[in-house]
Amino acid sequence: MKIGYTRYKIQNTKYKHSRSARKGFTLVEALVVISILLVGIISAFSLVAKSLATAPVIQDRLVASFLAQEKLEEIRQTRDSNFLKILHGSSIKWTDGILNHDSDLSDNLTLNNVKFTRQVNTELAASSPDHLAIDCTVSWKTKGHSYSFTAEDHLFNWINIK
Repeated sequence: MKIGYTRYKIQNTKYKHSRSARKGFTLVEALVVISILLVGIISAFSLVAKSLATAPVIQDRLVASFLAQEKLEEIRQTRDSNFLKILHGSSIKWTDGILNHDSDLSDNLTLNNVKFTRQVNTELAASSPDHLAIDCTVSWKTKGHSYSFTAEDHLFNWINIK
């Protein structure tokens, strides 16, 4: 006697049909993708806006550093000219025209519609009369904010002329 048996095929129809039937995005997935894209785009625009806002400040800071360097070089040139005059027989000091009480080294300049003010302070070192400390501070206003840049230099009586 042959015993009969029935074959049962078990299928998980829930997953089988849902994978083949699912061909598009759901509304929630679409909203998540759109929100991620919006955050990225808004961040990029914010970065560009801040960069454009700081560009004039950076430009003016660069101009201020050049103005301070220029003034320090003018003072160094005055010192070197004094050395040459002394070597050719003139009876001046190596600091003539450099010290604050000798002349006014400060000035005002307007570049690109920005007013720059250069303030120079010179001082002989107490420890050595052959050492001159110079500070040049450039001040200006950009977009309603005040800024300043200070450069420092030290000049010496390197050929030991009194």
